[in-house]
Amino acid sequence: MSMQRRTFLRLSTVAAATVGGATLLGTGLAGAAPTWLLGTAPTTPFAVGVRQYSWTRGSRKINTYVYYPATG
Repeated sequence: MSMQRRTFLRLSTVAAATVGGATLLGTGLAGAAPTWLLGTAPTTPFAVGVRQYSWTRGSRKINTYVYYPATG
């Protein structure tokens, strides 16, 4: 491996670690809304439809559920 390629790879690794670390730590504090502003959750029941899709890839099986508003 040439010296230029080695330097490039080292700098790329340092840059990726720096950016990744900043992403994990965040850039500031997130402000949450006070609970007295949120109110309460709705209590009215409503109909919900559901579809199930069964996917396979090789020997692996994945079930996916899609929920949607229904009439009634």
